[in-house]
Amino acid sequence: MRKSGRKLLGILLAASMAVTTVFPMQGFAAEGNGYEEAEESLAEGAAAGSSEEGQQPTDESANPEVTGEVQQPADESANPETQDGEQQPAEEGTNPEAVDAQEQEPAEEGRNPETQDGEQPPADGTQPEGTEEKQEPAEEAGLENLEEGKEPAEERQDPADKGTEPETLGEQQKPSDGAQPTEEEQGTEGAEMGTFMLPQRNGEDGIMPLEDKADIDAPVIEDFEFKENGQTLTRDDILHFSMLAYDADSGIKTITVELNCGVWKTVQLRKSEEKNRYEGSISCSVFEGKNGYISSIYVEDMSGNCTDGKEYVFDEDYNYRYQFTLDYEEEKPEVVEDLSIFNFEMKKNPSNEDGKLRVGDTVTYTADFSYKEYGIKTANIFLQSYANATMKVASAPMECDTENKKLSGTYTITEETYPWSWKLASIDVRTENGSLLEFYPAKIEPNKDLGFEVVQEDFDTEKPVIESVSIDKNGQWVKAGDIITITAKVKEDNPAEYADARLEPQVLNVNRRIDVKMKFDADTNEYIGTVEITEDTYPCEWALTSMTIPDKIGHKAFLTEFKSDLNITYPWYFKVKSGNTYREDFRNVTFELYGFAKQENGCYKNNSLISNDTIQVGRRATLKSLGIFPEPIQGVNAEWLCKRWSSDTGVTIDGDSELYFSGYDDLTYTISATYDKVCANVFLTYMSKDSGKTSAYVPVFVEEGATYKDALAALQLPEDAQTKEFVKFELDGPYDENTPVGDIAEFSAEAIYNNCQVAWNTRYIGKDGKEVSKLVTKSYLEGTAVNDALAELESPEPPSGAEFESWVLRGSDGTQAITQPMANMDIVAVYRGKTTVDASYIYRGQDGIVASASKLVLMDGKDLSDAEIQGGATEVFKDVEHLAGLRLLEWKSTVTMNQSRYMEVQFQALYYNCVVTLKFPDNTCQYIVVEKDAGYVLPIENEKYIDIIWEGYTKGQKVIISQDMEFSIKECKDRPQEETGGVKLSDEEIAGIIEKIKNAAEGETISIDMKKATVIPKEVQEAIQGKSVNIVLNMDGYSWTLNGMDVAATNLKDIDLEVKVDTNAIPSNIVASIAGDSPTTQLSLTHNGDFGFRAELSLNLGSEHSGSTGNLYYYDSDGKLIFINAGQIGADGITSLPFSHASDYVIVIEKKSSGTDNNNEDGEQPDDGVGEDDNSQKDDSANGKDDKDNIIKDKEDKDGGSRTDEFATIEKKPTNPTTDSNAPTTDNTNTAPLKSPKTGE
Repeated sequence: MRKSGRKLLGILLAASMAVTTVFPMQGFAAEGNGYEEAEESLAEGAAAGSSEEGQQPTDESANPEVTGEVQQPADESANPETQDGEQQPAEEGTNPEAVDAQEQEPAEEGRNPETQDGEQPPADGTQPEGTEEKQEPAEEAGLENLEEGKEPAEERQDPADKGTEPETLGEQQKPSDGAQPTEEEQGTEGAEMGTFMLPQRNGEDGIMPLEDKADIDAPVIEDFEFKENGQTLTRDDILHFSMLAYDADSGIKTITVELNCGVWKTVQLRKSEEKNRYEGSISCSVFEGKNGYISSIYVEDMSGNCTDGKEYVFDEDYNYRYQFTLDYEEEKPEVVEDLSIFNFEMKKNPSNEDGKLRVGDTVTYTADFSYKEYGIKTANIFLQSYANATMKVASAPMECDTENKKLSGTYTITEETYPWSWKLASIDVRTENGSLLEFYPAKIEPNKDLGFEVVQEDFDTEKPVIESVSIDKNGQWVKAGDIITITAKVKEDNPAEYADARLEPQVLNVNRRIDVKMKFDADTNEYIGTVEITEDTYPCEWALTSMTIPDKIGHKAFLTEFKSDLNITYPWYFKVKSGNTYREDFRNVTFELYGFAKQENGCYKNNSLISNDTIQVGRRATLKSLGIFPEPIQGVNAEWLCKRWSSDTGVTIDGDSELYFSGYDDLTYTISATYDKVCANVFLTYMSKDSGKTSAYVPVFVEEGATYKDALAALQLPEDAQTKEFVKFELDGPYDENTPVGDIAEFSAEAIYNNCQVAWNTRYIGKDGKEVSKLVTKSYLEGTAVNDALAELESPEPPSGAEFESWVLRGSDGTQAITQPMANMDIVAVYRGKTTVDASYIYRGQDGIVASASKLVLMDGKDLSDAEIQGGATEVFKDVEHLAGLRLLEWKSTVTMNQSRYMEVQFQALYYNCVVTLKFPDNTCQYIVVEKDAGYVLPIENEKYIDIIWEGYTKGQKVIISQDMEFSIKECKDRPQEETGGVKLSDEEIAGIIEKIKNAAEGETISIDMKKATVIPKEVQEAIQGKSVNIVLNMDGYSWTLNGMDVAATNLKDIDLEVKVDTNAIPSNIVASIAGDSPTTQLSLTHNGDFGFRAELSLNLGSEHSGSTGNLYYYDSDGKLIFINAGQIGADGITSLPFSHASDYVIVIEKKSSGTDNNNEDGEQPDDGVGEDDNSQKDDSANGKDDKDNIIKDKEDKDGGSRTDEFATIEKKPTNPTTDSNAPTTDNTNTAPLKSPKTGE
């Protein structure tokens, strides 16, 4: 939509949207509108006036300095920018007349697969005016879309037929192995139709596009039919194709079906009288093979979004779905052996004794010929040179002496003749009967020397050298009206007047490109070109993907020569906003980082995997922004080498380096570190303040060449270590302190203290009767008796009714001495007149897992018997709850330690029956109680798995259970997920709704209480389709509003409109990239794919967000997070947002700025960005102010440029439509207030 239209629309929207119930939004694909009539009219005109090849005229009067955005048929094998080398000749022996177009090379990753990387328009060519987007002809007679780095073969034109189009550009046959054609090879077959261009939709009456939203949704193919599929046909038959397709936004532009049957042909489908139906046909007479198939289906909308239709081209096994066979007698070509040429001779006429030819010198070729029936009408010599690995050709006519049967031709060296070695490549003859024959001397008489050398002392043999390339707004956000300047500084003595550059969108399935004509500035030795961003420029990242700089001689310099890693970096780019829309495709990228990897035990291993993360990323990101850059090791510098393939030389990066993620498939990056220091993993034994004597790995990083002694000198005590009385570190083992550390080493060391260090692990019963464990660390002289040390320890405060007596060393009488430098000792408190009992018990808990616990118990008396101990300790497990179904037999007890005043006893629960434990692949277990000696049939399926076979058993085997047993799965399959349809209305309710729709007046709104139902039936959609009537479907906490004019699809079906709130299907890093610190709510729709209609969802986000703006983004199947629209959140917390297909969504809530006038007369919402921004300004486009005053804010200043959302002003949308006093009444008897699914408010 042009800006003038948008301004007018902005004025109308404030009023028209407030009365949606009276004047509903018209659908994009409404039947019977002027758009379809225009389509049909244009289709008839195109069919009547199109040529067989479907050519489109070119504008030869266009200004060559102006840029143009070009669109062309999508092809996932875009041509790469190639290096040196012009177009190579056809293989000798192949008639160049049979060559259709240059063969393309495979696409380089990162190029837009929808655009052809052919060479830019020639330096002296023309350029489309302005920045209008044009469709490239599917096939241009006599022209080739040149690939960068290749030169066209010079035109071989028969002097006798001057002015005719060279037959070199005839149709090329494709290989029969199913290889796909390049775009240059795809012809538009016009046997039954010509190329058909649908009209632009921007001016379509009754269509109201969403505000501030560019069309970034692909067209939808509903159905495709090939009527002759699987049939055996003759060359007199016709192939027929039919498709149902629609695009709810900008409309369908082209539909192309490509076929192969000996040759490649394309058919453009055109619109029929039936809604959304497109048809086409082609005669079998154009094919040259016998086995044919449909190789591709391609649909493009007016905005350049594409759908490749692969599901209709290939079946589940990736075989061609649609095939046919031709049955005919192949005509065997007549073998012509009438004419022969032989006895080739060459005579050089040099002006210098060295025998080399210079300007003005000549070389003459002669040959004899013989024939039986048809003589020679004309003949030409063709010369060939491979100068600097590129082919040059030259030609001259030959005289024919019929009487002596002699051919003679002379070529004169000119100033344009390249100084290099030349040879006679061929003699081309036109016979008296019109046949064109080629004779190759090198094959006929291979021993003949028919070559010569040309020298020119002052000839320019060097190609241009690119010294620098720049884009003035590189990496920046731009919008309509901005001008981008591309500059290339070169070194060249004979520069051409123009050079060419190409920009391509870095998103998938978009058929756009911008070709830039750059003019040479002799004062600065620079080529300069400009690009104007228009409202039609696709909203995404655009990258400079190729540049060709020629000189006057014909040499060419390419961007890949200046930037060898261009195809994996694309460092020159800008990001285009269109209103509130910016598209960025996400894909899964796996980052494998190697280097000093810290192990679980605390040591480091070099060249080991540090992390392996798979993250959804856009086109560019840094490791720091993704949150995966390793924390630096203190005092160690690292250099990181990033590789995509094992054979890749890699590029050095750091955490802030911007990485470009080329292509559209999932990627893996291997990133390895090298360090300026080496690592010694010291296994250190020391005294910990928390756990006493302990050992742990303490890594030490030292300079290369350092020894173990140097590592000890650099070693420091861990943070939890006891520092009091610490002296030094010593090697602990047979190590030589002079041993070099190397890249990495591991050895043991010990912390040395002045005295013996003892950590007492004390256990006692505290004042409150609860068990207490406490660590007490003391220092002792070597030889101190343990009992003496225990007597010096502080006495704990005893529980009520008990008196502390002493500490006892567990498992010892305490008579031994303290001799170890470091020791841990377990002690327990005993009390006067009592015995301290440590009772532990094992049982099977309620969850089925075997559990254990222990507890200190005080029992009255001394020297208690085992029976007394066992009986009194049962109190500790009296409240234990067992697995349901188990019947307790007894608690079996064993006294494991008896120190008179301190005893340990262990209890184990025994049961009458048994437990079968089933272990599943997801690390879950199922516990089943089975009677002892009973048979148990191993299950073959459960709610998650089917076809289960258990390790060591056959499928479904019966096992006798005599004790507890565990079974692990050997193999199984996941149970298929059953699609659970949503809740539907009854037939009676559906019939009632249909009756209301039939009786509804234009503009009326019908409110329906869906109760628990979430499915809008097909029958209701069919009833409302094409009618200017609204239905409001009130569901649990939200509602959907649908207008009959917005039902676009033909094949309607039941659609489940269930909405799940506060899901987490979208990765958090992607949500954060657009939301920052703003509140978000994720939504997931149960339905998958397009609705076939546009509907508006009203949702309660909570009254705490009243006055804010809810920005809706959807997360599509390609990993794209795309802005859809924005809605004002009302005082009741409700916002309304439009949907046309189901996916996962996120609503980003932008808080209103302080001082914002929420009652703007123009119905406009100030641009707050994310969060509050004191610099917000209003969009005055609706009240006539110039568009340059509309401020679109970038948040790059706040988040480092990683954000992909838009911050243009948002037009308010009414949350509760008001009813015009003159409008028809609204049936709202079933309307209920919307509750927040989050709060119930």
